[in-house]
Amino acid sequence: MDESWHLARDGELVGVFPGEEIIEGLGSGRFATDDLVWRAGLEEWRPVGSVAELVKPALAAARAVIEDGPPWEWRARLGWGPALFRTVLGVLDSPSRTFSGMRPGGSIRGSILFLVLLGWPTALLSSMLFERLDLSLLRDSGFVPPEVTAFLVGESMLVAFSVLAAPFVLVLGQLVGASLVHGSLLLVGAAPQPWSTTFRVSCYVAGSTSPLQLVPGVGWVVAWIWSGVATVIGLSRAHGVTVRAVLFGLSVPPLVILTLLASFVIGRFVL
Repeated sequence: MDESWHLARDGELVGVFPGEEIIEGLGSGRFATDDLVWRAGLEEWRPVGSVAELVKPALAAARAVIEDGPPWEWRARLGWGPALFRTVLGVLDSPSRTFSGMRPGGSIRGSILFLVLLGWPTALLSSMLFERLDLSLLRDSGFVPPEVTAFLVGESMLVAFSVLAAPFVLVLGQLVGASLVHGSLLLVGAAPQPWSTTFRVSCYVAGSTSPLQLVPGVGWVVAWIWSGVATVIGLSRAHGVTVRAVLFGLSVPPLVILTLLASFVIGRFVL
């Protein structure tokens, strides 16, 4: 497509561009579908959105890019709400497809934001619905002075702590956990991508599975199992290694702990 197009906006000529540049500009947001274009052979100016040879390649390119990794990383194009919903659905329903095309060099700030947006409200609701109930039962048992339980069960302590501490605890937990996992994968040669890839997978999985914790009774178990499965599959696809390699890497910390415990126990009995 080597023909040049005149492009106008708000009644003023913006410039003359090759068709490829207009297609690229539609994808990046530089040009809009209601901009007007004209080239030799057309009787009048037409909106970009009505020119099939410009808008169809742009839409195809946009779909290809959006399908490249978690939709949340394309929230500027999809919108925050749809990107959030589609990422959660993708992680829970098809982690393999969601993480297969994830960019190795993506920003970790976006994944942290995703984690906080989902994990923070979940932690707050969980504290209010479950921990308050437990404290209320403790108060009714009579083992703790009424003044203490009244302070703990009341809004002042529990809600304030949940609101202020939860985001930091969530992020810190993922930083430590992802570092431990990535180090284990490195030991077995199952982490060809940088640490940020492991961290982003961890954040997306933790954020997407966190609302499952609110299911009464079995929520924590379901969230834990689903999180484990999605993490293994996600790390496998994001790093481009086999599921077996990821499982082998994840087995390193437990094996080290068991070895140390066994050595300690044997040492005590032998010595």
